[in-house]
Amino acid sequence: GQYRTSGFNMEGTHFYYLSDAGREFMALVEYEIESGTSNTIYESDWDVMYSLLSEQETFRVIAVNEDGKNKLLIFDNATNTEIPFPEISDGDIKSVLFSDSEKLMRLMVGSSRTPENMYLYEFGESDYKKLTETLNPEINPDDLVSSEVIRYTSFDGLEIPAIYYKPKTASPDNPVPALVWVHGVPGDNHVWDFHLLFNIL
Repeated sequence: GQYRTSGFNMEGTHFYYLSDAGREFMALVEYEIESGTSNTIYESDWDVMYSLLSEQETFRVIAVNEDGKNKLLIFDNATNTEIPFPEISDGDIKSVLFSDSEKLMRLMVGSSRTPENMYLYEFGESDYKKLTETLNPEINPDDLVSSEVIRYTSFDGLEIPAIYYKPKTASPDNPVPALVWVHGVPGDNHVWDFHLLFNIL
């Protein structure tokens, strides 16, 4: 199985890590140093990509890779109760960072139509504040293609997911050439990133 570190708690009594040992997907696991016992904190039918605690450990953030983009889950760390959080529908949350006061959270968000941008979220609010605009102002984002997840069936019946970029000019009456972009190794996956090459093609 794979293992990735995810840090210690403030007291140094527990160590957190991500692992798919004994399971199909990466899960968040807590290891108690004194007893040497492990306890699974969070697992699902998707890979946990990263997890972190806020400054005073009031909140725990867990990012889950759902169909090539990170969905963010926030929990009350004391009760393990999920806290409602406004979703970013067309974006992949690459990383987050809490303020020392635990009232604010910085998010780095990318998508198929724009490079990563910085967002600010204040707990208790219903939306984010976008702090940066990294796309070249000479590029109209409406000219770029939004990706979507599709699934097709292999010769042996296996369902294969793929991230699909459909050219804006493509239609049944106007077929265009297609490019199949094969990613790295088994167990890896393509994500909702900004790929200028794909948009140029």
